[in-house]
Amino acid sequence: MRPFKGILFFLWFALSTGGAFSQESPPPVKNDSIVLAQAYINLTLTKEFFEGMPEERINRILAFEMEELGSITDPAFLDDNAALYNFSYSLLYYVQAKFFFRTKSEISRDRLLTWKESLEKSIDYFNRSKSRLPDFEQNPFFELIKFEEASYSILHRELFELKSLFTPYFNEDIYPDFKRIFLKAKNSDSFEIDSLAYLAAIFSIEFNSSIVENDYSEYSYDFGPNTLPIPSRYSHAERNYDYSAYENPVGTSYLLDDRLDLISRYVQLKRLASTSHADALSPFQSYRLYNSFHIFRDDIEDRLFLDQLTDDSDAFLAGELDQEELDRVYADLRAKFPYASYATAQAYINLSIIQANFESQSNSQIASVLEFHEKELRESWNSDFAEQNPELSHFTQALLYENLSRLLYRSRKNILRQTLVEWKEALEKGIDHFNLSQTDSGWSEEKRHFHELIQFDSEDIHVLDSRINGLKSAFTPYFNEDIYPDFQRIFYKAKNAGEYDFEGLKRLSELYSIRLDLSVLENRGPEPPNWEFDKITQTYEMLPKLDLVSKFIQFKYLASDQFSIPTGFDVKQLYDSYDDFLFSLGQENDAFVMRELNPEAIEVLFSQLQEKFPFPFSRELVLSESESDGVVDFLENMQAAPVRSALFFPELAPLASASLIKRNFKPELRTLGQVDGFLRSKFLAAGYGQQLHYYYASDGYAMTTSLEKFNLDGSAVAADKRFVKSLAGEQKLSYYEIFKSMFFDLEFDYRMFALVVSSKATVMSRNGMTPQFAENLIANSYDQLPTDLQNKTLSDKTLSVFVYHFHLNLGSGTVELDLSGEISAQEYLRKAGLIGIIQ
Repeated sequence: MRPFKGILFFLWFALSTGGAFSQESPPPVKNDSIVLAQAYINLTLTKEFFEGMPEERINRILAFEMEELGSITDPAFLDDNAALYNFSYSLLYYVQAKFFFRTKSEISRDRLLTWKESLEKSIDYFNRSKSRLPDFEQNPFFELIKFEEASYSILHRELFELKSLFTPYFNEDIYPDFKRIFLKAKNSDSFEIDSLAYLAAIFSIEFNSSIVENDYSEYSYDFGPNTLPIPSRYSHAERNYDYSAYENPVGTSYLLDDRLDLISRYVQLKRLASTSHADALSPFQSYRLYNSFHIFRDDIEDRLFLDQLTDDSDAFLAGELDQEELDRVYADLRAKFPYASYATAQAYINLSIIQANFESQSNSQIASVLEFHEKELRESWNSDFAEQNPELSHFTQALLYENLSRLLYRSRKNILRQTLVEWKEALEKGIDHFNLSQTDSGWSEEKRHFHELIQFDSEDIHVLDSRINGLKSAFTPYFNEDIYPDFQRIFYKAKNAGEYDFEGLKRLSELYSIRLDLSVLENRGPEPPNWEFDKITQTYEMLPKLDLVSKFIQFKYLASDQFSIPTGFDVKQLYDSYDDFLFSLGQENDAFVMRELNPEAIEVLFSQLQEKFPFPFSRELVLSESESDGVVDFLENMQAAPVRSALFFPELAPLASASLIKRNFKPELRTLGQVDGFLRSKFLAAGYGQQLHYYYASDGYAMTTSLEKFNLDGSAVAADKRFVKSLAGEQKLSYYEIFKSMFFDLEFDYRMFALVVSSKATVMSRNGMTPQFAENLIANSYDQLPTDLQNKTLSDKTLSVFVYHFHLNLGSGTVELDLSGEISAQEYLRKAGLIGIIQ
């Protein structure tokens, strides 16, 4: 800025003679610097003392400063002093606009436009000044006249305050015209939306016709009042009719009053609902239309409700936009535009919210949401939308039934067969719809925008796939346990009466779609589980104890006189199946199996098979009888050790609560012995001494920890209670615990880590780990890395980590594998003090 010549003389004059408020004695030195400085000071003081100054004096100051500022014409000076010059003009027009408002008497549209014009000029000059913001610290003169950064903040706020004062007058002026247009739309099927826009434009009032134009913003989309009020990625907030004081630069448009806004939206909706307008909307547009209507209806009801509370109701709105009129508009819209896209999208949104917040919602809350959307989806199912949009339509149905299945499971008590069938049927529907949702019906730009707006993407598919499979794993033991007594009944009929009810086994298995393996009876190898990419099977796995009972019955039948050996019968396959049967039997500790399929019974079965199907054996384990007790040695020890000479970790790891794969693991450690030294040191440091168990695994080795009690918050468990041999022993209650369990759920958490080091990642099966299998696995293990593996090297090592997390409820006596996926493998390792393994 150029030096202000003579400024000290001017300030002395102003302070000694009151020149800041007197226009009768102008400064003796007439130059642009002094004129601009005096204008700024005079207008700042006028603004500050505005309320206490006479109107006549304010009017004289405005006229004088208008002339003074207008006298500054030097282009170079104006460019150098643009910030102060424009700010002073902003002050001038701000004071003028405020003066017009203060002197209001009879208000006309012309007078209101005068207000608007003055305030618009003030805002315009303010924004110009802000765009040329000076360096206040480098200009001592600014400090002298008190022109500082705070001057902008103060005027910024005051401009908004004045806009807020003007806005009701501008809206009130055009309200009668809005009401006239409203009545024409309501009573004569005439929709003057352009007239509404013209009226709003008179006062630069913000106006949009987004409903009829089908316009929307994907970044600030309002998902409406029908979206569940639970924190989520879907936002809905009441419309804000107040100014934002943080707008920068200050806008010159004004806000539409809520009454006028409601009229505008009514006319737009009424036009679309009218039969005289042949509007055609796509499913995506229909969704947004109905969402706009529900937001409109909610805003109307809120407005009328608040009017009643404040006793300040708008008679026009209360009389014209009543419930009956809203219902009429809604009925006309439903008659003209398909509702299926809205019903489906809204169901998807709410069911996704329920899925993400399931544990925090009560059973009654979830049930009411499911009941409502089940009805909505059923009523809109037979529609073109469902046929043309199978991805979203079927996925939403799958969400519905997955949530319903989870609710049924969470509400379980006094479980009967009818209850379990209800679980299965609900999840069956979910699986059917999930598989159908994977159909590719073709993509369009609009469908992509629709899915992006409601945030339907591949991640939702992965989450639902995982949750459905988790429920299948949770249901599996219940389904198996329900039919196990019937399997035992059929077993006894075969054992004692020679009656082989295979149809009964089939019928019981089909009750829950459990996969019954009849490979022994059919003289073939076992079939692998059904699996399709991006599909979920309807079948459930049979628990080993039921499979053993079934296989025993099949072997007994083949060994009986009722079976005639057909031509081409594969005896080797028979004994291969028998070997697999023996191995599985060695892993099982079920009381019924151990009692009924004891070594004596197995020896009798083997003798019967050998008698009917002679076969020369050449195996590592030879059938021998050294104690002269009539029982084959390896059968006596069958429960203590599996038939295999080496102890192996399962080729397909049981389904885990969490898992991770770390490829190229510790390349600097050449031998498996060195890898074990590293891993063992981490476990020992975390308190796992004497709690590690080893196995052969593929071309490497595996290790597991003992079953371990732990706290979810990571706090330590007492050393004498940390590790357990069996969860069955943990289910015994003290007298105090029995009393406490009458009132509270006594729940504890247990875990087991399993690590596999091999050249390839270990794959999981779809069968979840059971406590019995975990205990058996631990019992049949080595206490250190086998010697023959110590110096073995792998060119590329992959570490597979599996975490098995069991919930034990002492009150109900149930043990369940946690398949919720809520805790990552990294988090389990961190809480156990083992994160160093993968870092």
